[in-house]
Amino acid sequence: MKLNDAVELIKNGESEILEFKKSSANLKSAAETLCAFLNTKGGIVFLGVSNNQEVVGQDVTDQTKQEIANILRKFEPTANVEIQYLSAENGKELIVLTAYPDYRSVPYTFEGRAYERKESSTSVMPQTKYQQLLLSRNLNPASWESQVAIDMSIDDLDHHEIVSASKDIVRNKRSDAQLDFDDISDILTQLKLVEAKRITNAAVVLFAKEIPGNYLQCIIRMARFRGTEKGNFIDSKHVFGNAFQLLHEAEAFINRNTSIASHFEPGNFARIDEPEYPVEAIREALINAICHRDYASPSGAITITIYDDRLEIANTGLLPQNITFDDLRKTHTSHPRNPRIINVFFRRGLIEAMGIGTQQIIKACAATNMKTPDFFEQAGAFVVRLWSKHYKAPTEIDVYSELSTRQKDILAILKDYQKLSPNEIRAQLTEDVTARTLRTDLQVLKTKQYLTNEGKGPKTKWYLIRNTEIIRK
Repeated sequence: MKLNDAVELIKNGESEILEFKKSSANLKSAAETLCAFLNTKGGIVFLGVSNNQEVVGQDVTDQTKQEIANILRKFEPTANVEIQYLSAENGKELIVLTAYPDYRSVPYTFEGRAYERKESSTSVMPQTKYQQLLLSRNLNPASWESQVAIDMSIDDLDHHEIVSASKDIVRNKRSDAQLDFDDISDILTQLKLVEAKRITNAAVVLFAKEIPGNYLQCIIRMARFRGTEKGNFIDSKHVFGNAFQLLHEAEAFINRNTSIASHFEPGNFARIDEPEYPVEAIREALINAICHRDYASPSGAITITIYDDRLEIANTGLLPQNITFDDLRKTHTSHPRNPRIINVFFRRGLIEAMGIGTQQIIKACAATNMKTPDFFEQAGAFVVRLWSKHYKAPTEIDVYSELSTRQKDILAILKDYQKLSPNEIRAQLTEDVTARTLRTDLQVLKTKQYLTNEGKGPKTKWYLIRNTEIIRK
């Protein structure tokens, strides 16, 4: 806003969307009005305007700016208030505070109280109305990706990557309207990455130049272990970055830490290279992890773990309640956790259709005669496990000999029963063990593909999936 624009608005007088204060000495009252604007249509508070609508301005110091910043921290939820300082003709400054409401965050409170605006008057919101608005917000909470990004602006985004994505969208004919490659703001608006004239968390995840300290979940942790269990590192790397940077880094790490087998076919002089894991399956699993993970958890991450015999890609967040693991192996409805992020990947051509990602992984593995991949949940994360087609496992006798006496007893117990809970297994063991020790043994047997489990919590049941002659001895 320019000073001339502000003067023209001020001439109209106070209204449902305009309020005048003589100086920042009236900052608390100004904040109450901003709260009322946030709970209605939005509006502007001018600091430095007299009662007769004259722009008198005020002296603005670092302390003034700090006082404004401090008072805006007293809004709940975090308020989207733009601050401008316009040079007045008398050498002082007119402070412009513009409130942009987000209807999904209503009701807003200031110092624990909600306010509303009626004509040119600000008042405390009635308790019954506040409770109704709060109930509505709780029933329809705003997703993390759609919330306004705190302390981030369009200038903090990678414009080159945004333009590159836009060109991909146009090339794939997945644009709803003409995209102007020179207008970054318009591109973001069309991609639904802007709310109340501010960029959203989804925009940060997709296009941030550098990941700020309050977006620690934008990380991928990668490790290559020697053998088939966690232990000695061969390679490891942690990377912070936007979604497309993480995708590139993950693919590079996997290529560096997986093998390629080569052979020649009779009558063909060209060498045929076979990667350890299908490229299509890897890429689909990585994109699924980026698009479907739960970004609301600041401690969450995407993890890639590579062993001699398998590769696991995990992302924070569980399956939707109405989707089962069996559903993942057939056509199923899509329930995206982050539709705005997915929308950009889809339009860019990195996703071909919704709800078929896991099927694409299965098909890619089947096409190369690989073992069927596993999908499971572990410690609050969804995991895709791909099995190496180059790995030569030790004989079953060698694997069985590595088990402890107690682990062998667990297998012997489960041989005679279809399914047992951990407590039922403990009751039949000859030695007294803690629940934690038994849990560790069960996980070891699951990793070695002797057992698996179903259900959660007290309803968990364990059963054999490899009932061999060795176990029966």
